[in-house]
Amino acid sequence: MSIDKRADQRTEPAPWSEVVLVCAKCAAKLGRGHRGKTELRGEIKQALKHHGLGKTVRVVEVSCLDLCPKGGQTVATARQLAAGRLTVVGPQADGAAVVRLLFDPASPLLGGAAGSDRPMPSRRPRLRVVE
Repeated sequence: MSIDKRADQRTEPAPWSEVVLVCAKCAAKLGRGHRGKTELRGEIKQALKHHGLGKTVRVVEVSCLDLCPKGGQTVATARQLAAGRLTVVGPQADGAAVVRLLFDPASPLLGGAAGSDRPMPSRRPRLRVVE
């Protein structure tokens, strides 16, 4: 008797529309970790809340993103990963600066210039169910 394992699998809507990955190994090398949490992760979360994006962007600490820059910390969004890119921020970068760098439409990372109309992450994710 074979059991269809797919019968118990399903997709669920994500409560966020974007994700930011923060490298914990980089943070440890820079001395920016505390009790297993990186300082930068918390600062990014606070900055996102300040901009009203606290519920739409998930900030996740990952063990290592395998870039290991000297004197920097690696962060990435899902959009960057899809394009095969990572971002390295300086050791003194705070969460507000990282949020501006990753999400400001005028940011060079987004290919924008001042006044660009590229949208910030949406408040509700648009999902497509694939069966």
